[in-house]
Amino acid sequence: MNSEQAKLKYLFEKYFEKTANAEERTELTDLISVEGNEDYVMQLLADSWEKYRGDGIVISAEKADEMLQHIFDKNSSNYNVIPIRQEKKFNWWRVAAAAAILLFIAGNSYWLSTGNKKPTQQTPIAKKPAGDVNPGSFKARLTLADGSTIIIDTAEAGQLAKQGNTLVINKDGQLIYKPEEGAQSVVYNTIATNKGETYAFTLADGSKVWLNSESSVYFPVTFPGKERRIEITGEVYVKVAKNPQQPFIASANGMEVLALGTEFNINSYGNEENTNTTLIEGTVKVSKGNANTILKPGQQTELYSNGKLTAAKDVNTDEIVAWKDGLFHFESSDLQTILRQFARWYDVEVIYEGPVKSRHYFGIVKRSSTLKSVLELLEDNNIIFRIEGKKLIVKSG
Repeated sequence: MNSEQAKLKYLFEKYFEKTANAEERTELTDLISVEGNEDYVMQLLADSWEKYRGDGIVISAEKADEMLQHIFDKNSSNYNVIPIRQEKKFNWWRVAAAAAILLFIAGNSYWLSTGNKKPTQQTPIAKKPAGDVNPGSFKARLTLADGSTIIIDTAEAGQLAKQGNTLVINKDGQLIYKPEEGAQSVVYNTIATNKGETYAFTLADGSKVWLNSESSVYFPVTFPGKERRIEITGEVYVKVAKNPQQPFIASANGMEVLALGTEFNINSYGNEENTNTTLIEGTVKVSKGNANTILKPGQQTELYSNGKLTAAKDVNTDEIVAWKDGLFHFESSDLQTILRQFARWYDVEVIYEGPVKSRHYFGIVKRSSTLKSVLELLEDNNIIFRIEGKKLIVKSG
């Protein structure tokens, strides 16, 4: 780090701590605009986004482009950002949004305050004002081998049931399957979430499973055989307990994901165009019929509706698994994609009044927010919403 970069870093920190005076803000603007500082500015923006992201904001990709132009050339309105998007190692839309949200450059006020608290799954649920919809909750339905059901959010702590020689225990609000000694008979349970619900539990082998809204996992209460196999619908994240002698297999829509000890996400919603498998850690083999793809961390494969499995491609895993950490995370997503997620989490039906402009948005928003509060962010982009009970009416402004 040279002296100019050290000064730039110092001013960045003062800016974000809101202790920079007018002269220091001007100096920061000048240093950002110096030719040759682009790479370091991008690094600072990426680091700052991780450190300072807060309640979230949604802006259009086009608006982010416009704001970025002011950062790298405050005197030009024709700056071409496409080469930067292709060359930089950082995810462009994350950096673009960081710039748009965090910087006040060249006399143009693009300040959008997001606070500085890192979102967590324990964020208090926002209260619903009139004409609004509350966010979803940590809740699921357990179906036992005999067909009886237990609503888990109302279940008492301790042992809920015994399936074969395996105890079903509710501990700290999460289910744990604990095998007892002796011969194990294989029986199956299902854990499912409705719209507006999410849940997490631990399988008998120690693997951890998270369910997004409208999802399910069908699984044996113990794994006595040569493999560990589960079936899923909707969207599920799995952190597999390592056991090389007993491979772990998750199936969805006729696709199989083979893992030994790893973390992956499968999105198999029926109203999404494709079924996606994303690898977070380890290695998995994704198969459909005679076709298969090996994924490395940070890669994704898609299963098309015609049964074709794509080659591995690099993706931003933060966006893919944000739901597990209590966030909506969109990177250049169209409005329909965003609203499908909202529909599942807030348990609403989306109705479009007329065509909606084809635009893309960046956004990071807490899932603990009410529906009206997240929609207000999108309304800044000429989208008009109204909530009528469990219906969300959408039209372009």
